[in-house]
Amino acid sequence: MSEPSLPTEPTDPKFAEPNLQKILVDHVRSVEFSRAVLSGPTQSGASPWQKITIRKVELARGTELQIARFDGRQVDTKTVGADDPLVTEVAALTFRHLTIQLVSALIEYRLTKKGKVLSTRTEGPTEVSTAHDRSKARLIAENAPFLESLGLASGGSVKPTGQKKYRQVNEFIKAVMGSDGIDEILRESPVRIIDFGCGNAYLTFAIYHYLHEALELPCEVRGIDRDGPLMQRANERAQQLGWTGLTFERGTIDDAPVTAMPHIVIALHACDTATDDVLARAVTWGSPLVLVAPCCQHDVQRQMQLSAAPADYSSIVRKGLLKERLGDVLTDSFRCDVLGLMGYQCEVIEFISLEHTAKNLMIRARLTNSRPSPAHVQQYTSLRNQWHVTPYLERALAAQLAPILAVHQS
Repeated sequence: MSEPSLPTEPTDPKFAEPNLQKILVDHVRSVEFSRAVLSGPTQSGASPWQKITIRKVELARGTELQIARFDGRQVDTKTVGADDPLVTEVAALTFRHLTIQLVSALIEYRLTKKGKVLSTRTEGPTEVSTAHDRSKARLIAENAPFLESLGLASGGSVKPTGQKKYRQVNEFIKAVMGSDGIDEILRESPVRIIDFGCGNAYLTFAIYHYLHEALELPCEVRGIDRDGPLMQRANERAQQLGWTGLTFERGTIDDAPVTAMPHIVIALHACDTATDDVLARAVTWGSPLVLVAPCCQHDVQRQMQLSAAPADYSSIVRKGLLKERLGDVLTDSFRCDVLGLMGYQCEVIEFISLEHTAKNLMIRARLTNSRPSPAHVQQYTSLRNQWHVTPYLERALAAQLAPILAVHQS
């Protein structure tokens, strides 16, 4: 099948967009078609979808099309015939980029700001699986270049030794994109993100890749860690990928210079009170979204050793391991309560399976600026006084919390 013709001088977007629609419909109904990807929705199209993938699948009843539409948070997948109205409906949406994969060529179309359609065609055989039941779709594809740069993949496939980390970065992206209010945050330009204690920066690279490459959003992502050589190596990798919006620097939670409020603050497995320091900084900035995965909650546990437990819990605290686990639960409960007092709505989720890490809980907090009720304050202070502890996060935010606690306790 010959490539559908293009207009010679399409200067009006209204003239150019129907041509892309016809190109897509013609291709998906051809015997040569394998796969199509639409990305970069235009303002005029007002599409609810960030990205749409169409691929040919072979079923017992014959050849059909699997259409996967991604709205930035979840994927809606349907399998239909080539003449189904959904195909025309999808084609009618306007996107800046259209990639068509045929059996013997790869064609890429781009809609310019002036409404001109540009195309490139690369000849050569391509290969796409037409099996209906594929492995679980991942938000980060195995052939993402940064995975190879970080040593997790080779030749477009994740290494066996990198599978756990690969699944973890995908679940992390899902946790971010599943946050309440994420759509509003992603409308910021640029979206600013800080990852404290980023270490090898797998997740830092992943979130930048997803926002910058998959969603094509302007973003500035910074990784901060005490390990200077590690940060230097991460910067070199980012530069090799040509990612100018991804930077790394040596620093601590307290001294990291920030000139503009980050919209998203991240800290995974920051040890003990380092998690509280991250939360305190995010609250002080007024960051709209915070995601932390706590680790090694020792501060409250140490305070629990200094006084008798409430009578109802005496049988639990006599068992060392149960007392330790209870201390972990209390610590995270206090953190959520304090964040609630500071105007955040919190939820605690499992962001990764226990088979990957025992520290799989994540606190996800969204700023709502809601005022705490007297009942909320009473609930927090009662639990704190019952255990005779003062949570570290309360101490770190003492100045901001003092008037809230004073008003409701008076």
